[in-house]
Amino acid sequence: RWTEAESKAFRSMTSDMAASLINELTVGDVERGPAWIDDSTILVTSNVDKAILTASTARRFAMRHNQYLFRWKRPLRRELPSEVLRLVYDEDADPELFGYFVAGTPARVLDNTNGNVGWGVANGSSCKYHSLAWGDEDERRQVEELIQRARQIKEDVVDRPFPPDFIIVELLDSALPANKWPPTSNLEETWETSPNGARIRKTNVLIPIGIMKSLNGNRGVLDTPTSVTYTQHAVDLVFVVIVWKAQGCTLNRPSRPHAPKWGFDHLYVGLSRVTPVAQLRCFPLSGAVYKSSLFRLRPNIHTTKWRLENQNATVK
Repeated sequence: RWTEAESKAFRSMTSDMAASLINELTVGDVERGPAWIDDSTILVTSNVDKAILTASTARRFAMRHNQYLFRWKRPLRRELPSEVLRLVYDEDADPELFGYFVAGTPARVLDNTNGNVGWGVANGSSCKYHSLAWGDEDERRQVEELIQRARQIKEDVVDRPFPPDFIIVELLDSALPANKWPPTSNLEETWETSPNGARIRKTNVLIPIGIMKSLNGNRGVLDTPTSVTYTQHAVDLVFVVIVWKAQGCTLNRPSRPHAPKWGFDHLYVGLSRVTPVAQLRCFPLSGAVYKSSLFRLRPNIHTTKWRLENQNATVK
């Protein structure tokens, strides 16, 4: 905690600093730059906020691009009675327990244990969703039937009774050219060809991403003493990212909701992860709200003292 003397000595940012630091996202911004809709990342402070906003943004992406939204229940690591499962799989109460897929959505690899680290794919690698894959022929056939049924009834959400075995992603920043990948690892089937029809190189890098090897998440079941652990794929949508997870990323257009609370460190992450800084936006209730919040922000006192002590030691 800040001491009384430290609080008195602290000087908050000025009005000019606050005004230049954060820009509100306006209708004009979106009209001039449509990428604010599909190429922006919302920074949040909790898994629940992330799950709720991910479901909403994925659905809107599917509608804008005339794609199906595929939804499934993330498997639990323990068996539960059916009556408890009905409580657990409530998208409003426990949104983290649902997975979503829309072809073309931006995503990011989540860990280093899916066999592609040697080819430059690791935690944080950027990609976009391409397709889904199942090893079981019966499951694949069931999914095809669900899609046909959705077309017949003009439904835009396809609920699957089981998750995919793999999410196929297209790498956006592969360290290796597509033609340098082993044929068994790069699933892309489209080739650039020469005028005489000879194959030159594959156009993209498509790789399968399976279930994360590590434990993924723990959720308490509403109004019960039960806690469940679930699994998920080692890749996820990046419309919404927890602010601390964003520290290793470079974001094109980060946005920061005003609620539930701003912190000095949250603002630092937003500003340090974007190039240029002018592409950081906030979603305040009003312009006055975010400015008053900025004036009250101060860094963690322990971090400040540590930096000052190290600076003094360096000077000496």
